[in-house]
Amino acid sequence: MQQHELTVLFDYDSLIYKCVYRIVDVQTIKQWFAQGKTKDWMREEIVTQCKNRLCNMGDFLFNEIENTGIMIGSVEYYITNAPNSVRKQISPIYKANRRPNKWVNAIRKYLIEMDFAVTHPEYEADDLIFDRALELGEQNCIILTMDKDLKQIPGIHFNYYRPKVVNENGEKVSGDCVGLSCVSNEEARYSFWLSMLTGDHGDNIKGIKGIGPKKGEAILKGKHGLRGCVEIEYKRHYGGNWETEFKTNVRLLGLGKNIEKWMH
Repeated sequence: MQQHELTVLFDYDSLIYKCVYRIVDVQTIKQWFAQGKTKDWMREEIVTQCKNRLCNMGDFLFNEIENTGIMIGSVEYYITNAPNSVRKQISPIYKANRRPNKWVNAIRKYLIEMDFAVTHPEYEADDLIFDRALELGEQNCIILTMDKDLKQIPGIHFNYYRPKVVNENGEKVSGDCVGLSCVSNEEARYSFWLSMLTGDHGDNIKGIKGIGPKKGEAILKGKHGLRGCVEIEYKRHYGGNWETEFKTNVRLLGLGKNIEKWMH
């Protein structure tokens, strides 16, 4: 019996950031200056090294997935390129706390010009992956990412995040990746409602002050259902303005183009 092959929905944004991390050290830069290399040459060399690392990382991840017994049928790559971001229209401070990374921008520009990945002028890679996963069905695709936000998507996930651990010499090194998991519909909804309480500091989205993951988990155990528990906290914190804040955060935190689905 032939094994069922899956489509990999690859959140390439995460890998781009990973590929540029510490790509060149200070010692190498000093050596290049000593060799008489120009700044333009150095920039081009660094971008080339990033491209090569990106390809190698991708191949390694595909091998890791197939080592779990999953067969890859095809791969779809997704990159955020949203100059008319719907989230920034809703909240001008959305992601305003992030410092631009010129190497990330250079790699992203190169890939977009190659027409390498799926993009949208208004929506992010996460939104596009969410909608595509629903279109394909949970049994036909696998989400490849290290972004916690994609836990809103039910189905098979492969998370390649590697937490730091201490080895026998007391040194911090990368541990095993989180790896393969299956997110149920209930877990996906829970992930969204938890984010409504905690917000997303990385994206500059405020939740409710004083509520972190642990307190949020305790709140969601209440008897009013997930949405009901969250509404109670918004009313308590925001008073008469709670509904505006609630709907704003639904639109900022919910994935996909059809935000109304998160209102239920």
